[in-house]
Amino acid sequence: MKILIDILHPAHVNFFRHFIEEMKHRNHTVIITAREKDVATQLLNAYNIEYTTISELKKGFLNLGLELLSRTNKLRKIVKKEKPDLLLGVMGPSISLVGKLYKIPVLVFYNNETAGLTNSFVYRLCDEYITSTSYEQKVPRHHITYKGYHELAYLHPNYFTPNPTHIKALGLDPKEKYFLFRFVSWQSSHDVGAQGFTDKVAFVQELAKYGKIVISAEKSLHLPHQLQQYILPIPAHHLSDVIAFAHLYIGESASVASDAACLGVPSIYLANTKRGYTNEQEKLFGLVHNYTNQQQALTKAIELAQRSKQDLHKEYQTRRQKMLNYCVDVTKWMVNHVEEFGRKNIKKINQL
Repeated sequence: MKILIDILHPAHVNFFRHFIEEMKHRNHTVIITAREKDVATQLLNAYNIEYTTISELKKGFLNLGLELLSRTNKLRKIVKKEKPDLLLGVMGPSISLVGKLYKIPVLVFYNNETAGLTNSFVYRLCDEYITSTSYEQKVPRHHITYKGYHELAYLHPNYFTPNPTHIKALGLDPKEKYFLFRFVSWQSSHDVGAQGFTDKVAFVQELAKYGKIVISAEKSLHLPHQLQQYILPIPAHHLSDVIAFAHLYIGESASVASDAACLGVPSIYLANTKRGYTNEQEKLFGLVHNYTNQQQALTKAIELAQRSKQDLHKEYQTRRQKMLNYCVDVTKWMVNHVEEFGRKNIKKINQL
C-alpha cells in the first residue's frame, strides 16, 4: 500500500512514528505531510522521518480557517501527484475533505471530544473514526474502538525505556524530587473557550517549597517573568524521559497528562475541558487526577509532593501495570487494523 499521513500536532508525530517504521518494514510506502505547530517538525527531524510542510499554525480563529483552506488545497495537489491508497491522520479535517473528493479511504484516529466543529463534519466524511473505548462522544457512523490511549503507541514498554542520561544532560538528577509543569498557549481550533491555571505564579511558587520546579511550555507562550527561571529547554524527543523520572506532573496539556499516566507518574490535569481518556485513567487506574479548580489541584499536588519519591513511584507503577494489563499494544493494533482494512477496502485509483 501507499499511505499518506497528515501531521497536525507534535503528539501526532509520536503517535505515528512506530507505526510508520513498522509499515515501511512491511514494504508499504508512507508519505508524510506536516504542519508547523510548536515542535512538530523538530520531532520529525529528530526521528529522521521525511516530510513535506504544507501549513503553519497562526493565532486567531480566522487564521485557523484560512490555514485549513490552504493546507487542504496543498494536500489535494500532493494526493493528485502521489496517488496514495489510503489517507491517515489525527483529527483529520483536510484528509477527510481530500479523501472524499478523490474517493480515497480515510481513517481518522482521534481522542478529543471537545473539537466539536471539526468533528461534526469529519465524522461524516471519513471511512472510519477510530478512538479509544474511553471516548465519551457519540460517533454517528463507522466508529471503531480499541482499549488503549494514543500515548501508549510510543510509551508502551515494547517501545520505550526511560533513559537517565538524557535528563542528566539537562542538569536533572533522576533520584531528586522534581515537579514538571506544562503550560499551553490555547491556540488550537479545539481550544476556543478553554482555560487551565488562573494563577500560574502562585501555584508554582507554592509547590516550589517541596522540590525542584521544571517548566515546559509551548514556544508561542510568554510566561510571567517570575517563572522564567524554571523554564528548561527540553529537546522534544527527550520530554518522555523528563516525564518518566519526575515526582509529579502538573499541567494544562491532556496529552502530557496521559504521557505521565502511561509512564506511571502521578498526573494532575488542570483545565475546564476534560477528555474521555484522562477521565478513564482516573476512574479505572487512579493515574490522572482531573481538576477544573486551581485550589483543589494545588491541594492534591501538595499532598503528592510531600510523599517520598520511592513510595509514590512504587504505588503508581502498580497502577500503571494494571493499566497495561487492560490495554492493547496500540501500535501493533494499528498496524494490524490498517493492513486488514487495506486488504478489504482499497481500490486502486488510476486517474485523479
